[in-house]
Parts: sequence; structure tokens; C-alpha cells
Amino acid sequence: MANKLSFEQQVDRAIDHIKDRVNDHKKSVAASIFTRIVRTSPAWSGAYVDSHHIGIGRRNNRISKIQPGLENKASPSKITRIKTVVNLRELSRLKTVKFNHKIKISNSIRHAKNIEYLGFMNMGPRFVYKHAVQNYLMNPGAKFAMTKNFTKGGSAYDLSG
Repeated sequence: MANKLSFEQQVDRAIDHIKDRVNDHKKSVAASIFTRIVRTSPAWSGAYVDSHHIGIGRRNNRISKIQPGLENKASPSKITRIKTVVNLRELSRLKTVKFNHKIKISNSIRHAKNIEYLGFMNMGPRFVYKHAVQNYLMNPGAKFAMTKNFTKGGSAYDLSG
């Protein structure tokens, strides 16, 4: 009777397997929503995009080193590079997520709430975070890979596990 697991051990293994699957799904949802946020974010200097973050267990308040402002307009190719770098940088954080961790998606730049809810630079509110979540809920299986063709589009969304 060696190597036979007790009923309790079998249940524990099954629960661990289920927790792993739920955690993988939670990370997948977070990655999909975050990529949508980055891809659809309006960009002028790149500071808003560079300030999107994934926090594990708490909000990440890192401030972008890119200077915002009208005088700092970035070229479309630079914005594409910034969006790709931000997406890769932040998605790599998801590797450390455990079952009991909360994932916080946020933006630390001072005008993020204006972009999201009030409007900014003669544009109305963008609802970048809201639309990313709604888009995911309507089409969860869609792959939202970073490409060179970004659309126009913060400030926090909590994905609790």
C-alpha cells in the first residue's frame, strides 16, 4: 500500500490544483486588461502611458521619468516603443502573483483622473480603464497583443482574487 494517498491528501492536492488554475486565470485576466489599457491610452509625451502600473498586493505609485506637457510631444514611433516597454515591464510583475494576492492596476501621474473622468487637453473623458474592463467582459477570449497600430483611447481598477 505504499504511495497511496489518503483521502485528505487527495482533496488537498485537488484544492491546490484548483487554486493554481484560478491564480493562472486571475493573472491572465489582469494581463489582458492591462494590455488593453496600455494599447488604448491617449499619448502626448508618453508620461501617462509610462505611469500605468501593476501592483501586487498594493498600488504601485512609481512616477514616470518622462516629463508631461505640451512642449514634450513624442513621435508616434516613440509612443509605440513606450507602450511596448511599459506592457512588457509591468506584465513581468505578474509572475510573482500568488493565489491570495490582489492585483492593482493603476496610474500614478497627477492628471490620470482628469484623462479618465474629466477630460484633458481639449478632449472629453477617455474612460480608458472602464472601457478596457468592459471590452474584456464582452470579449474575454480576444488576444490584445501590442502592435504598431494603436487606437485612441485612469485611474485604478482592482482585480481581487
